[in-house]
Amino acid sequence: MFIRRTLAVLTIVVYAQAVELPQYIKDLRCSPKKDFKNCFITNGNKIIPQIAKGLPELHVPKLNPLELPFLQLISTPTLNLNLSSLKIHGLEDMIIKDVRLLENFGGVSLKLGGKNMTVEGNYNIDGKVLILPIRGNGHFSIYLKNGIYSPTVTTELQEKNGKKHYKSTGSKLNYSLEKITFDLENLFDGNEQLGDEMNKFLNENWDVLAKDFGPGIANIVSALHRRIFDEFTSEIPISDLLLN
Repeated sequence: MFIRRTLAVLTIVVYAQAVELPQYIKDLRCSPKKDFKNCFITNGNKIIPQIAKGLPELHVPKLNPLELPFLQLISTPTLNLNLSSLKIHGLEDMIIKDVRLLENFGGVSLKLGGKNMTVEGNYNIDGKVLILPIRGNGHFSIYLKNGIYSPTVTTELQEKNGKKHYKSTGSKLNYSLEKITFDLENLFDGNEQLGDEMNKFLNENWDVLAKDFGPGIANIVSALHRRIFDEFTSEIPISDLLLN
């Protein structure tokens, strides 16, 4: 669940299979009127390895690994969790499994798959997880197994310099995972026994944690998703995104 911010970046880039730069993206446009789904999946998967190297001209960072300086993940009366110096590994292995244009070209829905991903960095946590108190700061790693991620962005048209552009009106992200594995070091001021017990508790209840905290995290990511989408499409007209 912690990699959703990353998936937002990846999703926007995949939408943009045909932009002015670089050339290898420009050559991969698809027509929404002719076998769009197969074309999009085939061409989109071809460019993911290139995207993973980063597209600075499109404000897309390197994805192998993706590095994020800070993320305030949870801030509630019962729990605060901040992450820093993040590195997300495995995005270069993402594949597009499905794509659907919304009615009247009002948006796009994707299904992305990633076998194994790892998030690592530093954490600072204080509060309660489910029924147990938790406190600590230090290095962490999270392993996400066999994820399916389904981002959707809805759009409207706007005109800029005589050309039509997409502008987002909303976004959401659904996901499913086979398993999440947590490893938080230095919990409870380095008390190894309490730390081991807490990591065991987190791993035994990973599905409950994902269900409880997932919606709030998804809202954060959706806001980021929309901002990136609008930043990108405000510069690139529809005629450069799609054929015909």
